[in-house]
Amino acid sequence: MSAEVLYNKSLRSFLLKKHSLAASGCVKAIALLSKDYNNSEVENLKLNVWMLYLNVVSTIIGNPKSTQAHYAKLLGTNSSQLQPNDVCSFVWRKLKESYSTAENIDIRIMSTLLTMTANLEQFAVAKDITEEWFTCLSDAVLDNISQQIKQEHNYLVCAYIEIVELYVTRILPGLNEFETAEAFIDYNTILTESKLLALKEAVRNYKKSIEQREKEEKDRLLMQQKEIVKEEEQ
Repeated sequence: MSAEVLYNKSLRSFLLKKHSLAASGCVKAIALLSKDYNNSEVENLKLNVWMLYLNVVSTIIGNPKSTQAHYAKLLGTNSSQLQPNDVCSFVWRKLKESYSTAENIDIRIMSTLLTMTANLEQFAVAKDITEEWFTCLSDAVLDNISQQIKQEHNYLVCAYIEIVELYVTRILPGLNEFETAEAFIDYNTILTESKLLALKEAVRNYKKSIEQREKEEKDRLLMQQKEIVKEEEQ
């Protein structure tokens, strides 16, 4: 069965909410397409398969009724020890195997993967994935993005901006690494100055909101303790 047929069957299964079947079909299609990476004719199909697969992954992990058997089916493995926290790391490794190197991965797939991982609040995993991907980007790729950075509707630019925004406003703050986020913004030479300023402001506002919530929680606990002491004295 061809990768295209598997993709179409998986898409129908997904739309019918037969997620395990969709996952199984995607895994098989990915395996076939991985053998033909250098064939430009399959690149769009490969993108579609991976985007569908990530949607299936997100749906299954987000379902509290999912079991280890579902996770195993999702990854095409017989392991019965898989937990939700393992899945994103497994998917990342499978993605790198599929594209041979991290740099070859379509940037739209990267954006979707990181959005999913951040939504699952797996911030440590998301940080590792993002930083590995950033490190693998060649000067040629970065120059290409930089030259088109003002073209807001360019998919390459949009996906790069989405990844940077995720990294500095959700992933790093989720790990309480605000200084790292601000340093990354300071040293980024690709985004426009207005975008960098907006990101820095977003990070600062997020930090303030967390500090405010922490203060309110401390005040609440202090008030609670005072009420307990007052009741004991009576």
